[in-house]
Amino acid sequence: MPTVEQHVERAKRNQKFAEHFDLDKTDFRDWVVTGYFYSALHWIDAYLVREGKKQEPGHAFRNTQTNSDSNLTPISRIYRLLYSYSRNVRYDLIDFTPKEIREKVMPKVKEIRNHLEKLLA
Repeated sequence: MPTVEQHVERAKRNQKFAEHFDLDKTDFRDWVVTGYFYSALHWIDAYLVREGKKQEPGHAFRNTQTNSDSNLTPISRIYRLLYSYSRNVRYDLIDFTPKEIREKVMPKVKEIRNHLEKLLA
């Protein structure tokens, strides 16, 4: 099972990946949205590992934890939105404009990261 530190590193790496793209020029904004979502996912996983909560495959366990753990409920709604955005670009082939990524996706990832960095400190 990955450690807290490994999840934090992967969260930062996924964010760095997403930030690598020039939103106004890239044809890969779907991967930008997905990268940001997985950054948020690994921040949450880092917290769950620290709390000793056994990870289960898939998203169901994590989604349940964000709704039931009192430390995660403040970010539950925005995590679910990121999850939805990621599914939309991957499976429904919905495109996000650069403006939508800047205004809808990036602030939510920042809020999740800030919240979880405090919890993990």
